[in-house]
Amino acid sequence: MFRKSSGSTASKMFRKGISTASGVSKGLGGASGVLTGAARSGEKTLKAIESIPFVKQAIKLSPEAQDALANARVGVKIGKDVAVLLKGGSELVDPSGYRKITTKTGGIKAGEVQKNVQTGLQRAKDLAKEGEALFNFVK
Repeated sequence: MFRKSSGSTASKMFRKGISTASGVSKGLGGASGVLTGAARSGEKTLKAIESIPFVKQAIKLSPEAQDALANARVGVKIGKDVAVLLKGGSELVDPSGYRKITTKTGGIKAGEVQKNVQTGLQRAKDLAKEGEALFNFVK
């Protein structure tokens, strides 16, 4: 087991890393929430537009309007998918989602570090699969 001294540079860097990861996680989570809200608003707007009879009829007569609505639907889907990716990124870097690796005496639990690395790698792989699906959709 490794020991860290209370005022060591490594200890300060470790705490700074945890603090930074927590901040990044909150930022990504916030961005995900905003984008989810925007996508919901876009979806509601599309439904409202399509629920007005004379607008619905005008859309049927206009290829440009049909294309614009199709693009808006694609934009809503992409917005939702990106929000899911941002939320996944937030969970990936959130320190509270991992096991505690330090002991009360300042030691490091190597087994817990290994489990955290495995968990993080699996989360990253899952997130990459979601990202690839979105990339292929947009492409």
